[in-house]
Amino acid sequence: MVEWQGAFATTDVLFPSVPGELWRQHESWLAPDFLNSKTGAWQANVQTWVLRSAGRTILVDTGLGNDKQREVGVFNKRDGDFLDRLATAGVRPEDVDLVVNTHLHNDHVGWNTRLVDGEWVPTFPNARYLISRADFDFWNPANGHVPKSPFQSASDTGVTFNDSVLPVHQAGQAVLWEGDSHRIDEDLVLELAPGHTPGSTVLWLESGIDRAVFVGDLVHTPLQMIEPDHDTCLSEDQTEATQSRRRVLERAAATNSLVVPAHLGGAGAAEVVRSNGAVSIKRWAPFSDARPHPLFQDLADLVSLPARPDRYPGLQASIDLLLSELGEQMHGRDLVLPALLEVLLVHLIRACLIERAGPQATGWCVALDDEVIARSLRAVHERPADPWTVESLGAHAGLSRAAFARRFTAMVGQPPLTYLTWWRLTMAARLLQTTDVPLSTVAQRSGYGSAYAFANAFKREYGISAGRYRQQHRTDHHHERLTTNS
Repeated sequence: MVEWQGAFATTDVLFPSVPGELWRQHESWLAPDFLNSKTGAWQANVQTWVLRSAGRTILVDTGLGNDKQREVGVFNKRDGDFLDRLATAGVRPEDVDLVVNTHLHNDHVGWNTRLVDGEWVPTFPNARYLISRADFDFWNPANGHVPKSPFQSASDTGVTFNDSVLPVHQAGQAVLWEGDSHRIDEDLVLELAPGHTPGSTVLWLESGIDRAVFVGDLVHTPLQMIEPDHDTCLSEDQTEATQSRRRVLERAAATNSLVVPAHLGGAGAAEVVRSNGAVSIKRWAPFSDARPHPLFQDLADLVSLPARPDRYPGLQASIDLLLSELGEQMHGRDLVLPALLEVLLVHLIRACLIERAGPQATGWCVALDDEVIARSLRAVHERPADPWTVESLGAHAGLSRAAFARRFTAMVGQPPLTYLTWWRLTMAARLLQTTDVPLSTVAQRSGYGSAYAFANAFKREYGISAGRYRQQHRTDHHHERLTTNS
């Protein structure tokens, strides 16, 4: 979930050990997503990763937050829509079970808390916040540490601790783990990777044959994946950070683990390999695949048969037909079985939606049962390019602006224009994946008056330019291998 993206500072300031010639040597693939070749600025994202593991919803880092006083201008006193967009992805604050802070810099802990009636309170009321004891103690202003980063003063880090870390601890929601590692569940393990900060951590994911490592600020630019000895001026101990980076990248290459840094623009992750003394980026892995239909946001990850399928005549009839077909070897069986399974799936989904319905239920399917809101949803889906406003959608539904906004938000779970934007950009992504129409046409069909406005909205939502998104999804990730001696 991308909260902010843009140019942070020039590469000569952020990576003082990297010679200009090295940036120029790799400019062809670093620009434009990771490097502004005209200004020499480092292009970055501030983002949060949402994971589902062992039945729990987990956030990895919490970005910048709103209303926070910060010395870096673009981070100061923000008023963003992060929580609305998180809700669009199906995660409300009360749904979050765990928050992982890879370290305690202010661009990783901002949404730990939010301002309510003048007080900083935990944003995620039901979550435990996993924080390394080493970082908690180091950044506690009572201990008097002065950061080495030129972008933060002791005053700034003290304010960050007091508004984004301490309230979580005081609320009893912080878990200050110690040692070299901390197991979260069967698939997830936090591991200490010090240097950037004393308590910097990486999160290893191993599930079946899938492997990934969320490396936080161990890697700021993909150039560090192939030139791991170069660190940033942001680190407390550059030598130790380099050692941690080498160790983690070596293991990622050996285990074929996807490397997921905190701040990459463009593709969000990469696979690395090691062969004959060379480190390579084998494949980019963008996290911008087409979104599922909103129906699937209303379903649990695992859909099972109701305890009493006979309560649903269509479902019971589908089961009976399927059992009958399976029990007999008849002509055309291979044609009939797939069709029966599709019919069974439809009836199963219907039954599950009925069982989860209730007076407090929200969601796309619940909203379809409301004739007024269903009318507006059909209009948005059938004519996304129309210049819809809350007022015009309300008029289409037969309600006043205020009454419509309240009813739509209560039923669907998000405000009308937030849903409209989500649907428009979802359709735009499908057009980019499946057609060759010009970007100006994609913009027009998606309801944007200009290609410029569309480009900004698309990159803000997906964390990647529309052109690069199309290229990555139409070329099946065939990228040139990048190698260098390590």
